[in-house]
Formats: sequence, C-alpha cells, structure tokens
Amino acid sequence: VGAVDAIIDIVGAAVAFYLLKIDEIFCSPLPAGRGTVEAAHGMLPLPAPATLEILARRNVPLEGREAGFEMVTPTGAAVVSTFARSFGPLPAFRVEAVGYGAGSYDPGFPNLLRLIKGSRTEVSTFEEDVDVIESNIDDLNPEVFGYLMEKLFTAGALDVYFTPIQMKKNRPAVKLTVLVPPAQRQIMQALIFAETTTLGLRRTTARKIMLPRETKVVESRWGPIRIKYSPDAEGRTCSHFAPEYDDCRRVASQSGLPLLEVYRLAEQLFKSSNDELS
Repeated sequence: VGAVDAIIDIVGAAVAFYLLKIDEIFCSPLPAGRGTVEAAHGMLPLPAPATLEILARRNVPLEGREAGFEMVTPTGAAVVSTFARSFGPLPAFRVEAVGYGAGSYDPGFPNLLRLIKGSRTEVSTFEEDVDVIESNIDDLNPEVFGYLMEKLFTAGALDVYFTPIQMKKNRPAVKLTVLVPPAQRQIMQALIFAETTTLGLRRTTARKIMLPRETKVVESRWGPIRIKYSPDAEGRTCSHFAPEYDDCRRVASQSGLPLLEVYRLAEQLFKSSNDELS
C-alpha cells in the first residue's frame, strides 16, 4: 500500500459492503486506459504494472478503452478482484437502489462509478472459460503423481485428477487432467513438463457453469465447521450444501467421533440454523 488514501479506500469499501449487507458482487470487465501515469517509481505505462499483476493473478478481464488516463488503479484492482464473484454481463435481478461515485478528473465524459443494489429473481448460474490441460503418461514413478497434484493446486489449479487408461501395445497409463484459469496456463504447463516425463500436452478451452456459492460457519462442541451451500432466488439456503472435509476431519480427530458422524452432525447444525432450508 503506497499511501494513506489507499488504506482508506480498502477499509471504506469493506465497511460499505458490510453496512449495505451485500452478499455477492458482480462486475463488468474493467476498463483499460492507455498512455502513461506519473508514480512514485517514475513514469509508468497504463495499465500500471502493479494493476496488471493483480488482475492477472485473479483472472480478471480487461476491456480496451480510448481514454488516455488511468481508469483502474492498483488499489481499485485489489478491491474489485477480491470482492467480485464474477466479471461479465449482469445477472437477472430486481433493482433496489443505485449509487454513484464521481472522480475529480474531467476526461470529457462522466467520470463515474455506478453501484446497483438488488436481489436475484431466479437462481442464476455463472459461467467462465477454463483451460483443460491433459497428458497421457505411462513411464512415471507412481509416487510422483501425488506430489504433482499438490504442486499444481498450490500453483493455482482449479482441479486436478487422474484417469487410468490403456495406451498402445495395451500398456497401462495415467491420463493427467488439469483445469486452470487461462491466465495460469503457462505456469501449469511449465510445472507439468518439469515434474513429469511427458513430452507433450493437449490443451482445450471449456465453459465452466456454476451455481452461486456461499459459506456459512456452524459451531460444534469441538470448534467451527464451514458449510458450502448454494442459496435460492431469495437468498435462502437450499438443498445444495456440503460440510468442509478439512473441518470435519479436524473435529473427528479431536472428538474421537467417526468422520461420517461428524458429517451428519454438521448437516444437522446447518439445517437447524436455517429455518427456510428446503
């Protein structure tokens, strides 16, 4: 953080979202201005390097604009990439309130940030592109696969899985499949080449379709357990929910209860805390 105003921006945004009781945030692709900007490090190209690094790590889309000034600052990029659930077209919702924030710079058109507050009219799905990287491997020490999976998840993979297959000459092999954000593609490819014996990869683009997701914490005698769930159109919980494995495993270890019993306990606590659960 470079200055006090950046701290104020970050804290102010968090407080505003809390006071407005915002459950989820959707954002349009961010506008990329052109030209240069004077910073503490000297003259920098736009978008600023720090801004691009933040957006790349969170897979946030940019749209080119002809405006010759900085339209997204590093602080703004950090705030929106952290709080926004997705970037793209507006989902279907009922408009309840509209707010505007105005910048002091006059670019020749309204320098405004608009926030629309509303509630969903139906259960919406969210879509995004993901890269699917695959490779058939028949000559790798099996012990390496577990290590590889950990490395890929740590590097930002969305999912990693192995499929047993039969290759030419009926040799048993493993098909490695990795789902990654497009911005992480090069990192994953380099990691697979470095950690495996494969000489080639296949890459395709797939469309990922998801229900909205929320997390709620229920309190057990042995500590908190997180529950992932998908709310319905009115923001209530629905039948799509699941306790977090890591939390249930911790409680099972501390209490001596069977893991399945801890799962049932977490589900009961979740249901009892939501009167409108369907």
